[in-house]
Amino acid sequence: MAAAVCRALHQQRPAPPVTKQGVTTPPARGRTTGAIATRGILRGSVGRPQAGPTRHATRQIGAWREASASGTEEAVPDGRAHCWLALRGSPSFPRPHPGIVQHTFVPPNSSTGTDHTMRPTALTTLLLTASLSGAPLTAPGLLAQGGGTPNSTQRGAVRRAPITVIDDVQVVDVEKQMVTPNRRVVLRGDSVLSVGAMSERLPDTVDVRVEGRGGYLIPGLVDHHVHLTPGMSRALTQTARGGVTMVNAMAGDNRTAGEYARAVLARELPGPEIAYASVMAGPDFFVDPRFRGASVGFAFGTAPWAQAVTSSTDVVRAVSAARGSGAEVLKLYAMIDSTLAARLIAEAHRQGMRVVAHGTVFPARPSQLVAGGVDILTHVPYLSWQGATTAKPEDAFNRANGPYEQVPADAPAIESLLQAMRTRGTFLEPTLEVFVGRPTTAPVMRAWSLAVTRRAHTIGIPILAGTDGMIGNDADALPNIHKELARLVEAGLSPAAALASATIVPARAMGRGKTHGTVAAGRVADLVLLDANPLIDISATTRIRQVFLKGQAVRTP
Repeated sequence: MAAAVCRALHQQRPAPPVTKQGVTTPPARGRTTGAIATRGILRGSVGRPQAGPTRHATRQIGAWREASASGTEEAVPDGRAHCWLALRGSPSFPRPHPGIVQHTFVPPNSSTGTDHTMRPTALTTLLLTASLSGAPLTAPGLLAQGGGTPNSTQRGAVRRAPITVIDDVQVVDVEKQMVTPNRRVVLRGDSVLSVGAMSERLPDTVDVRVEGRGGYLIPGLVDHHVHLTPGMSRALTQTARGGVTMVNAMAGDNRTAGEYARAVLARELPGPEIAYASVMAGPDFFVDPRFRGASVGFAFGTAPWAQAVTSSTDVVRAVSAARGSGAEVLKLYAMIDSTLAARLIAEAHRQGMRVVAHGTVFPARPSQLVAGGVDILTHVPYLSWQGATTAKPEDAFNRANGPYEQVPADAPAIESLLQAMRTRGTFLEPTLEVFVGRPTTAPVMRAWSLAVTRRAHTIGIPILAGTDGMIGNDADALPNIHKELARLVEAGLSPAAALASATIVPARAMGRGKTHGTVAAGRVADLVLLDANPLIDISATTRIRQVFLKGQAVRTP
């Protein structure tokens, strides 16, 4: 069965030899070979039958859990070829789920594999799930794995996507910074079908009708900097109900983030869409106890999503492992010099990842990260180290206590850095609330952070709203993105610019600028209906009437 999966994935590929544990095995004539992997849990290759006994891959969930934990190998005979499965991962993940599908092909007369990594299609995921569950690789069998019935109300009839009509709303254009009143917004399934006048003809069939009553419709908010840990399902749902429809998890256990992301995609968990990062830092930084819980089952610095790197690191392999954990983002954390940072950034870009770095990663300074091509610098107070006399690796443990008095916000070193960021198109994620919002924050840090954020915005650096703390613990708490937006306005952004920093700007930064971030036909139907105009008063984002996640209401009046 699993061999059928491999053939389905690779039927158009020529048959190069297969490399397995350093040994190149020529394929049988006329057969297809390759490798598949899902988030580091399932890995396999199709090649000529191997000598010796074979064992069938485990199909029961409990046994899969045991095999996954022990890292055993199973061979699945198919008569013509074998698909060798090396089950890798954690007992926490007893089933395959959407993630990175990584193909490694070895050309003839070569001992080096080339990684061709892509996002899986729904078909890929269903094939993998069906093969391990024993379901037949037929339309009914695959549909059973994907949710039961074949998208129909009766056998053979295709079920149409539900139509939702939101009448009489004022659509907020976050790009043009204007409001268009008396609009009718039609949703079809998980996307926006049309945005037009109230006089436009209704679809023939309407499943849900929403009376907007003059409310303000904005794109769903994005928190570009959160951290996810076990036990946050309720917090994710509460965050979505608070208007946040997408988050970017910046460090943690990617097994946890991946499971949340899968549950959200499968609509098992009402929550924001989740992207997440893999972290790299110097070996000495992994004494940080926060990495202990995020790397259970791995020696410190060896988890694919939390790697210790040095000048001798194989950056191609390291970045491949980081990406193979499901991460879209590579985060450079601390104790990385400018040369290594530039190598990691270049390789991450080559493999299609975005790169975020702390404002200073010690000893690499912000200007060196910008010159190396970093996409986003996070935590505005850390930029103060640009003008420091020294920025030693050990300063990473004291990074928030920057030289604010010695390097004022308008110092030439800071202005030069900001101009370089503007020229290179580097995003700034200030995370003001986590610093400025603390009662214990020194006044000099507060003033410095607000002033540099104001200057960055004034000269045209794109600003991202990120909280570094998604939501509080109170049962009725709103997500912290609303506090961050208020801080950005305090720093000098207009309400419209602050709103853009949590909608269209992060959508572009996350490579989703054509699908998210605005209320327009063809965009994902992540929408928030407000009682007041956020272009006039940013606190209007807290006056939430309804929230739609992929076209489905998760908060209603």
